[in-house]
Amino acid sequence: MGKLFNEFRNIVRRKSLEPEVVEAHRELLLNRTRSISLIALGVLPFTVLAYFYFAHRELLIKALPFMAISELGLVFIAWCVSRPFFRRHYHLPVFILVAFVTNFAESTLIAVLGGGGNFLFPDLLMNFGVATFLPGNLFWIAATLGALPPTYLLAEWVTGRGLHNEVVVSNLIYLTDVTVMAVIGSQIILSLFIREKRSQLKLRDANEKLQSLDQAKSAFLPMSVTS
Repeated sequence: MGKLFNEFRNIVRRKSLEPEVVEAHRELLLNRTRSISLIALGVLPFTVLAYFYFAHRELLIKALPFMAISELGLVFIAWCVSRPFFRRHYHLPVFILVAFVTNFAESTLIAVLGGGGNFLFPDLLMNFGVATFLPGNLFWIAATLGALPPTYLLAEWVTGRGLHNEVVVSNLIYLTDVTVMAVIGSQIILSLFIREKRSQLKLRDANEKLQSLDQAKSAFLPMSVTS
């Protein structure tokens, strides 16, 4: 437990990173954001169509426009990650993907259903995906995943269900707990990534020094033989 606390304290106090580490982190987030957006282009229609067809067939037509808007958002994310602005602000595509595009799909479908009930698995999937595949800086990940619980509550409130409803309160507490764990998990994975990248950089520097010593040794030996 003490080691876990120290690890999290190091995360919060993380100092500025080396340029090579920042660049590697940038490429990791942008490439994975594009890949996840393209994968979601297929996963989202399958999830929505399957759920509404088998559980709420009468509401399927109402859900289709919101699904189409979300699909356009995913196409935009896949396109924008290569733009210079988003390469400079490389956490922004992750924020837009989760806090806006997929969160929009989840909240609007809850509104179509007239209340979420047990329709929380997309939010849980988003938490899991960000924690394991998109480890970003603490501020960005907290802002990204922190948008999920209040948006869920807003979607329920629009349908006439609020904190007076037992199911809504239970779902909100559950989603908040999962969100906090996902933020912490994301930071631990990010720390492991940074540690590994720094180890690679140290190994590279050590190899370069050895090569320089070998070259100097090779240059010195002929001189000693000649003398």
